[in-house]
Amino acid sequence: MKTISTIFLLIFNLVNIQQSEFELKEFYNAKGILINDYENWPFLFANNKFSTKYRVNISEAIEAEKYIQTNYYIYKRNELNHFKSDYDVNSFKNPMNVKKKFKNYNRQYSGFRDQNNDTIIYVGMLNFKNKKKANDYFGVWKESLILGNGDWYYSNQEYFLYNLSKQKLENTF
Repeated sequence: MKTISTIFLLIFNLVNIQQSEFELKEFYNAKGILINDYENWPFLFANNKFSTKYRVNISEAIEAEKYIQTNYYIYKRNELNHFKSDYDVNSFKNPMNVKKKFKNYNRQYSGFRDQNNDTIIYVGMLNFKNKKKANDYFGVWKESLILGNGDWYYSNQEYFLYNLSKQKLENTF
């Protein structure tokens, strides 16, 4: 009986996750998923500011996407300045170039409230242009938040922490 209950629970969770998958053609030609059911906040980049879980909805994901698309240049420039890099990101002043850059990236959305009670939306972007390789590295992207380390991940993923309360991107560097 315990085995049957476990199998039912796994199937229910997979069905529940699949129901959250969606597409936002206005922003990208890939898939998005809301990952709202997690046991513990899994990432250190929250800078120990995690307070409570928050369930992200699609309209909040859209708000985060709009903000990222129009403010990516400023965010990236600040990041590069922080690391004293002279990498050229001027093309990203145009939001359409940001859209092109991330058009084949599947999205993961999750959220939490920080210790100031601000709502933070995590947006993970995973490059699925090469689906075979992406499935090797991001195979569980629908079930688990992914943050890889190494050259391949550096070139094929980006993530953002959008502060919904303050309408700004939080530094992740």
